[in-house]
Amino acid sequence: MGAVSMMLTGQEILQNAGSNQLEDVFEMHIDAAETELQDRFVEDMHSAGSADNQIGGLQLAIPTTTTTGSYGGISRVSNTQWRTTTYNANSITVAGTAITAVTSTTIRPLFNNAVFARSRGKKGPDLLVCSTQHYQAYDAALTAIQRINDENGLGKGGFSAMKYYGAGKSIDVVLEGGVGSAMPDDVTYGVSMEDLKFFYNPQRNFERFGGRQMPINQDAIVQHLGFMGEVVLKNPVHTFKIYDSSP
Repeated sequence: MGAVSMMLTGQEILQNAGSNQLEDVFEMHIDAAETELQDRFVEDMHSAGSADNQIGGLQLAIPTTTTTGSYGGISRVSNTQWRTTTYNANSITVAGTAITAVTSTTIRPLFNNAVFARSRGKKGPDLLVCSTQHYQAYDAALTAIQRINDENGLGKGGFSAMKYYGAGKSIDVVLEGGVGSAMPDDVTYGVSMEDLKFFYNPQRNFERFGGRQMPINQDAIVQHLGFMGEVVLKNPVHTFKIYDSSP
């Protein structure tokens, strides 16, 4: 659970009221609080869930070290089927070729290897979430005719998205980076979206709650915005992480 409490004094409200009011100052502050809560949530999506009232993000669901700790109360130490898979691009052999870094030459073989290994029948990774470094390497690996932005899928939703065609699959490749991004450098997550779920309480889906409250001991108004939910990886088998330990 997480919440942001926004307060304005009576003086601030009265100074921005009347016939000359241009904007409802209270609504403007609420909009800013909603944006802040969503920004914090994006940061939490990349966390290990170790802070108070923080969701278990991708570093917990798809960790670098897969043989320690527990997830969802189930031990990863004693349950091999509860582990995701990690590939270190600094020390891996793919199709008989030793790879020591992520480059425009090695990025496609790395993707091919991971998607092949984590697929079974029609099930497997269907989203590649890339840091800036890996996205640039993949972009450089494509010829001009191949570099087709996905304008109908995630690209239409506002993501910087391309397509990966390989291992018998067509997969969205999205950039998770840029200003203020909490995405770790030199990382790609391969995710099965059928297995990664986002659960939330509809009464706390970044919603206002409690109404506008006035403290009994001061001239002010308080409004609360809240979230209650969790990101859950219910089947780790088809999910992987590629990272470069020495980029």
